[in-house]
Parts: sequence; structure tokens; C-alpha cells
Amino acid sequence: MKRILVLGATGSLGFEVLKLLKQEGHYVRALCLDEDDASEIKEYTDDIFIGDAQNPETLTNICSKIDIIFSAMGKSVSLFTDNKTTFRDIDYQANKNILDIALKSKVQRIVYISVFGSSKYKDLELAKEHEKFTGEIKKSGLAYTVIHPVGIFTGLHDVLIMASKGQVISVGSGDKKTNPIHQKDLAKVCLENIVNGKNKIEVGGPKIYTREEIATLACNAMGDAKVVTIPAWLVDIGLPFVKLWDKSLFDKLAFFKTVLTEDAVAPAQGSLLLEDYFLEMAPKIQAEKK
Repeated sequence: MKRILVLGATGSLGFEVLKLLKQEGHYVRALCLDEDDASEIKEYTDDIFIGDAQNPETLTNICSKIDIIFSAMGKSVSLFTDNKTTFRDIDYQANKNILDIALKSKVQRIVYISVFGSSKYKDLELAKEHEKFTGEIKKSGLAYTVIHPVGIFTGLHDVLIMASKGQVISVGSGDKKTNPIHQKDLAKVCLENIVNGKNKIEVGGPKIYTREEIATLACNAMGDAKVVTIPAWLVDIGLPFVKLWDKSLFDKLAFFKTVLTEDAVAPAQGSLLLEDYFLEMAPKIQAEKK
């Protein structure tokens, strides 16, 4: 049994990791911002720590008696959230605040969820901040594994939301390929590497899709939507104006434009398929509209 601190525990991946850790008999502590968040995950934890990862003063003793940190903590990339924090605030600084405390404790290891291609996309704020924190991990002297998923199914909720509104925006030719992974399948990869693992793991799901196929699957799941294609060059023209108006939105749009117009395929894991997930989630998203 290991004593494990889970960051991002109320997110889709963190929640699945929590459940697996408890099934394996580990002692699990989860960081939550407030008691409302804690109530959602309490049954899968031994210890809830209430604190704000952006405020080190609230984190005293968070790593006390902890062996391993698992972090899926990061800013949402959804275009339908309005959080004005930056990728630097969360993906880098909030994680670093806890790493700094870990180095003063007896933490032995950290497992961190980055993004696929983070070392390649140096101009994207999301990738840059993930790489900066990975650099801090490497300097720390802790044993570590950094996992780079191509994309998680919950990260494609925006496509379903757009489909629920009647149309899915696609950028570029739509022929670029990717193999996103279900959060439950990714959680199993995390569990397999929680105690020991390679320093770097790239992972995707069992099936490769083109971007047009993903958009079409969302439209079919919603039943009455169409795909609208925008040329990549037109997005490039518009992005600088978005940056002047809303830096957070610009960073998200720049990320999505890049991933939609380049192949992103990683070694396959798991068995769950995106088309099944879309069909499962579509009624829930439609209900939220009412």
C-alpha cells in the first residue's frame, strides 16, 4: 500500500484514478477547493485536504506522510468555460506550488498528466506550461512518470455541445488523424505506472479517427447537426484579434487550431470507443440544454 495524493481529483480522469487506487487498497488523499467538491469524491478517499493549489499558504502539510503524487490538475481547454485563470496559473504554477512542498517532505515519486506533443508545440501556451512543469519535475530529483495522452474523450465534449446547437465547426481539411482515449482506459494506464514506470509514456485509444469522422460522429449522436468547415488560413487571420480581446480564449483556440490541422496518433491502449461514448453522452448534453 502506498499513500497517494491526487490532484485534479474532481476532474474526469482524476475521479477514475481515485476509484482504481481505492480498489487497489492504496491510502488516498485528494486535494479539493471546498467542501462541495469534497462531497463528490468522499467515498473514494481516505483523506480530503481542503486548499487552493494557487495559494501556497493554504497547502501546509498537504504532502505530510505522502509517498506519491498523482496530478491531473490543469486548466480546462473547453471553449464553453469562462475561467480567466491562465494555463500558467494552473498547469505550471499550481502544480509547482505543491511540488515545492513535496520536496520538503518525504514524497518519493510524482506521476503527471501532460499533453501529447508538448515538447513540439513551443508556441502554444498549454504545451509550453506543461513542458515547464515537466522540467521542474526532472530537476526535482524525484522518481517520476509523465504521461502524454493524445486526448481524453471528455476533452471532446465541446464537439458534442456544438452538435447540440446544430453545427460542428471543423478547421482545415478534416483528414488529420488522432486516437483519443477514454478517461477510464487512461486511468488504467495511470494505475499501471503509479508505483513504477518509464519517465515518459505516450498513449492513445484503440481506434484512429480523422477529425472529420469525429465531427460526423458527434452530429450523428445528436441526430440533427451538420459539419461546417473553416479554412485554416482564415483562423490564422482571426486569431491575433481574439488575442487582443481575450487572451484565455486565444490560447484555447490556438491549441484547437493546431490539433485539428496536424496528425496526433500515439500507441494504442484500452478498448472503449468514441462513437459509443458520444451516444452515451448525447442525451445528457441535450437534457442540460432544457
